[in-house]
Amino acid sequence: MPANTTAAAMSADTLIDLVQRLGVVDIVVNNLRSRIAATDVDALFDDATDYLRRNPEMIVVGLGTLTLAAAAVVFLTDRDEEIERPVNRPRAARSLRDDIDTTPALGRTTPLTTGPRPRSSTTSASRRSSAPRE
Repeated sequence: MPANTTAAAMSADTLIDLVQRLGVVDIVVNNLRSRIAATDVDALFDDATDYLRRNPEMIVVGLGTLTLAAAAVVFLTDRDEEIERPVNRPRAARSLRDDIDTTPALGRTTPLTTGPRPRSSTTSASRRSSAPRE
């Protein structure tokens, strides 16, 4: 049998359909209930704890996955809220004082910009010449 046919035959939907057609739903459900009831939850937690102690990198992977999932949920929720109700944020009132810093002691008398400040052309006292003294 090709791999695709085998995979299709073993899918969960196919198995459920087969169980219903054969009329053995009660047997299968009772069997599953008894197996679930017989499961030792403490042993299951002990096995998981032992595995995480042997492979501590799985804790890091799990925490990273949890963090990314939480961030995705927050991002998608915020985006959906903005699509439903666009946010119109009022702009703050601006004055001349916001545009120009008039404090010569700090060396800035030009309008403030959002980009990088140009370097001063004068040499500061902290930069000394590398020429030897005579």
